[in-house]
Amino acid sequence: DSYENEGTYEEVCRKNCTEIYGQSLRIGEIEDYSGSGISEERLKKLIARFGPIWAYDYRSGYRYIYYGWHTDSDTTKFLVMYREEISGQYELKLDTVSYNEWTNIDLVDFFAYPLTECTTSSIPQFSCICSKEYFSGECICPTTPEGLTGVSKEKCGCIAEDLRNSCKTCTGSSSDDLECICPTTPEGLVGISKDKCSCIAGDLRNSCKTCTGSSSDDLECICPTTPDGLINIATNKCSCIADDLRLPCKTCKGSSTDDIDCICPTTPEELKNIQKTQCDCVPNDLRDDCKETGKDQAESVNIALSLIVATVMIPALALLF
Repeated sequence: DSYENEGTYEEVCRKNCTEIYGQSLRIGEIEDYSGSGISEERLKKLIARFGPIWAYDYRSGYRYIYYGWHTDSDTTKFLVMYREEISGQYELKLDTVSYNEWTNIDLVDFFAYPLTECTTSSIPQFSCICSKEYFSGECICPTTPEGLTGVSKEKCGCIAEDLRNSCKTCTGSSSDDLECICPTTPEGLVGISKDKCSCIAGDLRNSCKTCTGSSSDDLECICPTTPDGLINIATNKCSCIADDLRLPCKTCKGSSTDDIDCICPTTPEELKNIQKTQCDCVPNDLRDDCKETGKDQAESVNIALSLIVATVMIPALALLF
């Protein structure tokens, strides 16, 4: 009668097991589909560490709860429990099984107490929770803002309401952390340097607007990428691009229409009709005034060599006399 007001025995047991008895536990699971499965030695360590474990043997298809073992001569016998169907009822059975070459346990589940914080740089076999003192290796990241305080953002990423300065949004203030997170809206980026947070679509910062050639352009405005967009912008602001329509970006031809800052050709053939005062001489230049320059340079070299020889030889001859 005492159960009538609370439900069936099965319901009460399930409720107590999940909400009371096991509330401080967590379920762990290990999978090993390498072919050989979880080794006998590892199975013993799991039982010693966590107590009873639920295991599935792929080859036999059996599911046992392993809760201990004993050694008989050279053979290890694992203590197991399982349910066997008898006349439509599942009865609990206790037995022993050997771990042999046919055993292939590839999945185990177990209950464990929650992990504790790491207290040394050495991570235990079943891990620990990263702490502000120790957060290297394969430690497990905390899940609360308080737990993450002091833990590197590179090790444990930011979460909602994170208390770490490196996980706070940049504001443009001098107190911003060097690794603060850039806002994702144009309004949020106002007041923040472009060097800190890159430009985005619809950005309201002047340094993120496209240059127009106007006196109101920001010193760090963004150069257009099309010839039409560059027409009114000085070349010292935005460099020349392919098919640029600006006169200083066109190649010099030796014509009276050439811009004073036109771009000099790079081949002797293209330079033939262009004055040396406009475009300097190049190797193998075909222009007469560039040929003379080459000849003059050669003569200068010969004269210099002659002077060097004379400087060395005259004192030597004087010694002979």
